[in-house]
Amino acid sequence: MRRRHLLQSIVVAAAALQGCSGMPSMGSSNMPSMGSASVVDSLTSQLGVTPQQASGGVGSMLSFAKSQLSPSDFSTVASALPGADKYMSLASSALGMSSISSASGLGSAFSKLGMSPDMVGKFAPVIADYAGKYGSPAAKTLLAGVFK
Repeated sequence: MRRRHLLQSIVVAAAALQGCSGMPSMGSSNMPSMGSASVVDSLTSQLGVTPQQASGGVGSMLSFAKSQLSPSDFSTVASALPGADKYMSLASSALGMSSISSASGLGSAFSKLGMSPDMVGKFAPVIADYAGKYGSPAAKTLLAGVFK
């Protein structure tokens, strides 16, 4: 009887894992980091969000920043956050949003990630500080201007 229960548990676990294989992963292990911690690690430790929420939030905020900045300025920001394109791509896939061009769209993205829209204001300084610390002061200034 015990062996049958164990076999059933293994079958259920395998089926669950197989069902998850097609889902996009947004964990911090997929994201490159610079220095000792990635921006996702910073967000999870400082704000208590999950790695998936942090990754989706970063991607959403970068998508918004891209819509607000010139291509040259966004290039400065993207180079300060390793994996910027990957964050935006993962967020786009997970949220079903190709781009975010308004503050309300950004709030909606955070809601889809299971966070309240006011978390945008908590993410902004963490992301800007990270960009300034591991990227450039110019990137921090640009992001602070977008997220004001």
